[in-house]
Amino acid sequence: MKKLLIILTIIAVISCKENHEEPITKLRISTPERVEIYTSGDSVFYDIVEISDFYDDTIFLPLSIKIESLVAFAGSDRIKYYTIKKLDEEKCYAVSFPLGTDKSDISVRYSDRSVNWYPRLDIDVQDTTSAILTLNAIITSKNYEIKDCEIILVRTSDTNFLDNLGERYEIGEIAIEKNQTLIYSLQNFEESFEKKYKWFSYKNPDIYIYISFENPFLGSIEDMNYSLQSKNVVLDTGNITNIGINNTIDIYAGVESKLFTHRSAATYQDDTKKRRPFNHKILFNIDSSMKEKVVVELHARKQYGDGERNIYNFGRKPDSMPGNYLIWNLTVSPGESSVIEFNFDSTTKDIYEYKMYDDYAGGR
Repeated sequence: MKKLLIILTIIAVISCKENHEEPITKLRISTPERVEIYTSGDSVFYDIVEISDFYDDTIFLPLSIKIESLVAFAGSDRIKYYTIKKLDEEKCYAVSFPLGTDKSDISVRYSDRSVNWYPRLDIDVQDTTSAILTLNAIITSKNYEIKDCEIILVRTSDTNFLDNLGERYEIGEIAIEKNQTLIYSLQNFEESFEKKYKWFSYKNPDIYIYISFENPFLGSIEDMNYSLQSKNVVLDTGNITNIGINNTIDIYAGVESKLFTHRSAATYQDDTKKRRPFNHKILFNIDSSMKEKVVVELHARKQYGDGERNIYNFGRKPDSMPGNYLIWNLTVSPGESSVIEFNFDSTTKDIYEYKMYDDYAGGR
């Protein structure tokens, strides 16, 4: 009798496996209801579990998910107890629910790091005064093909902060292919811009050109890559740190070779000055061979050395003094020069910033 019972049990198990048409590795939830993709690299999947997704009381999820993030619901009630087993050969997790669980209204939520995205600002220069700005989402998927579900892109590093509407982009049902990168346009504007000429005198003699426009997007542009191009030629790529709403964005566009700079430095010692015996004289000069009048923004250091603060004497006061910088706006007419000169008294002669100016005294 015992032998007959064992034989019947073996036949029943074999029959159960043979009658199941799909292998375990295919019994995974392949079409989620909604996916939220975060710039941090996390993605949150919201899945409705169909009856056909079950193998007895078990569903199977890929090994790439963060299994500790798994949450299951029966209707609106959270399922508190279920078992998880890692199946290395099948490359999945087996999630088994208690016997008697109503399978008609099961949903799960879990996160995965196989899908991510980042924003990129593409600037396409149309002519000398206008450009098309496109905020693109660059989406990549390693393990998934995602389609026929709602996709939301979220610009935050914390998947708990889901209520910041300014950082969420609902892009609907689009197809994201496995092992491919998708470029999706979120917003675009045609904006006018102006050229800005800047001379960072403490770096080198070159005058840099920037195109400048106000941020037209609804939110801030923070820690975002950008690409500047004109007539299908990429002029520059870089990163924008933090530009608020309605603030000005300056994008590097090259070097102006028709504005020639010269800087000179001289030091005088006055033995009658006990506290600050040295006077440092700095001169900046810009010559123009351009056809039109331009305004050059000159940046210089405000404070020199780590010793006692210096006393400045300006022939023309700076237009602004943010932080440790002095900024002048110099109007340079064709064939003419614009000059800025100032001096400062200091306690020591051989301070680093003065020596740097002295090294560049020959100009360009």
